[in-house]
Amino acid sequence: MCQKAVGGPFMAWAKVHTEDFAWTRGKPSVFRSSSAAERGFCAACGTPLSFAYLKRPEAISLTLGTFDEPGRVQFTVIDGIEGRWESLDPARLQNLPAHTTAEAPAPEDLSRIQKHQHPDHETP
Repeated sequence: MCQKAVGGPFMAWAKVHTEDFAWTRGKPSVFRSSSAAERGFCAACGTPLSFAYLKRPEAISLTLGTFDEPGRVQFTVIDGIEGRWESLDPARLQNLPAHTTAEAPAPEDLSRIQKHQHPDHETP
């Protein structure tokens, strides 16, 4: 279900105790993705934000890409390995050509694109 929910091969989550967590800017919209769980998302842009089992209110999983510093999170477990794609095996990927986003082929007018997603810094 996670692959369909995020439109990609995997999702990186950080599970936290709900008593140690609070939303700082309103609350996400929620979609009941199954009889057992719900997923939070930004109603303005659609960004996936959270996952929670209905019968486990003590925990919530947050999408790492929405953290200010996601690289600081230390991975401790991999769940859902039955859905792994062979084509994403690290041994297969390490020899592929790699480049930064700025180096990737892009439309000529890339510099004029206006971003509408929340920036990676505090805003008023």
